[in-house]
Amino acid sequence: MPALILKSETGDTPINYLIQLRLEKAKEILDTHPEQSIQQISASVGYDDAYHFSKLFKNIMEFHLCTMNYQLPCGA
Repeated sequence: MPALILKSETGDTPINYLIQLRLEKAKEILDTHPEQSIQQISASVGYDDAYHFSKLFKNIMEFHLCTMNYQLPCGA
């Protein structure tokens, strides 16, 4: 039942909502502490696998750039 409440409030599933929160926090860390490694950032937002985290982060950032009409070719 709580999953249905979250979905009705946010429009997203619990796992997708959690992923989005983690990636937003990672972007914030990257903006404020660019000296941190991908491994450090991924661990600080709850990912044990830095490779998996970097793939998610890259895909989400490319999607956001495409939707914001930047000159990055979508799907590249």
